[in-house]
Amino acid sequence: MSRSGSLLPLTWYRDPRIIALSDPAQALYVRLLSWSADQLTDGAVPRRVMDQQTVQLSPDERALVLAELASVGLVGVDAAGYFLVEWQAINLPRAEVEAIKATRRESARIGGLARAATAVRGSTGTFATSVASSEPSSVDAGKTAGRGDSPSSVAPSVAPSVAPSVDPAPSPSPSPSPYARLSPPSAPRDVRSSKGRGVRSDPPTSTRRDPLSGARTIRGPDA
Repeated sequence: MSRSGSLLPLTWYRDPRIIALSDPAQALYVRLLSWSADQLTDGAVPRRVMDQQTVQLSPDERALVLAELASVGLVGVDAAGYFLVEWQAINLPRAEVEAIKATRRESARIGGLARAATAVRGSTGTFATSVASSEPSSVDAGKTAGRGDSPSSVAPSVAPSVAPSVDPAPSPSPSPSPYARLSPPSAPRDVRSSKGRGVRSDPPTSTRRDPLSGARTIRGPDA
């Protein structure tokens, strides 16, 4: 059974009463807390339950453990059996736990009614959460097509998306290499006269460098 509230006090690890308890007494106290929280008895422990939880102890050990718990004020004895003294301080009472559970059940019921009011059936007969989800999917279209209808007539048409065309940027022209070889000078070419008589050639030229300035000068045949 689900429950609300704490089971053990947050100060359990540093409570001097718990630290002083023997291992059998600590184990029995934890089991009693757990049983009362599960059964919502507000800390009341009947005698039959105490007998079940201490069945592994001998009568003398049981008497010592119960006396140990009573001496530190954790377990008391009344006419109905036993009770956990500090139950109300570290756990929620039964009435509050039941009120919390009732609130959760009502919230779940209201939420279920709201979903049922807006739910619709899809093409496969299952409930969908909205009208948009009830449209036939590609799987439903394939099943319908198998019964004689073409998938194109069943599935909703979707216009294909066309990306706008973009002219590619022109590639930059490669820069001339500074190490490109210079083409050799062209040889003298023959030029024929307009009447076709005789052949003449360009006069030869020579290049001279000034030894002082380093300038180059072109000299013709008459120079």
